[in-house]
Amino acid sequence: MKSFNQSTIQKEIKELPYGILKILLNAAASVNINSIAIVGGIVRDLLTKSKYKDYEIIFNDLDIIIEGETTIYLKELQRILGPNKVKIIRNNTTYKTSEITINDIKIDIASARKENYPIPGENPIVKSSTILGYDLRYLSIDIFSAAIGARQVFYNEINSEYLIWKICNKNLHRLVLYNGNKLNAYIEIYRKNSKFIPKQYVGSEENKTLLINCVNEILINKSNFHRFNNIYVYQTKQNRSDINRIIDLNFKNIKILNFNKMIDQTKEYNPLKYIPFVENGIVFKGIDI
Repeated sequence: MKSFNQSTIQKEIKELPYGILKILLNAAASVNINSIAIVGGIVRDLLTKSKYKDYEIIFNDLDIIIEGETTIYLKELQRILGPNKVKIIRNNTTYKTSEITINDIKIDIASARKENYPIPGENPIVKSSTILGYDLRYLSIDIFSAAIGARQVFYNEINSEYLIWKICNKNLHRLVLYNGNKLNAYIEIYRKNSKFIPKQYVGSEENKTLLINCVNEILINKSNFHRFNNIYVYQTKQNRSDINRIIDLNFKNIKILNFNKMIDQTKEYNPLKYIPFVENGIVFKGIDI
């Protein structure tokens, strides 16, 4: 993944006041927040601009995630810049998210955290990543980002149940099952000898069996799995043997997840061409983390 330093970001995003990134970083360091990352639309736009030089970046706001408490971070920003420059629009202590403006630049801040929903439909229990011992450098929303992007790009196809399938390294596969906007199941499975077995799972036992059978049926038996009408597959590993095998099977209910029609207007169709953009799906069309 391409990286961008502060000067490059300031150069490309001209609406950002000079030095604001350094201020955000220094404020975090002064309250022992050791990890801070830019997420959202800016990341997508910088990646696109690095490949397509004539791409126009339209700046709306700045999204950042920190490995610490947003309330403490906001107080430090106000101490450094003053309350007149740092205006708090919203500070949700339950969800550990905040919305502020600095010199009229809108900034959304979120704590890296874990959410647990003991009662479906009710508010979650939110725990900070610092309490849980997570490291922001290894925190990933990968397949969930791809799922949100899929809903935006394939909105005319996805109106009920659909499956997102990520082929990872070292024979690991991640699958997430949705029914509309509702998350029904998540599983990590890996290949052992001639079958796939579960590593981690969240959901009902019925869905667990369905997801394992789906991968075994397609990759091991090379047969279609008709239980799911919409299966979207992508991968991030270099070896493309599994995804090429799926392409060769040519099953109508299985599609390669890509955003070609958003990015490439040429007639040539290569289903794997824009796979690196799939996990930026959460920020397509202005969706925020």
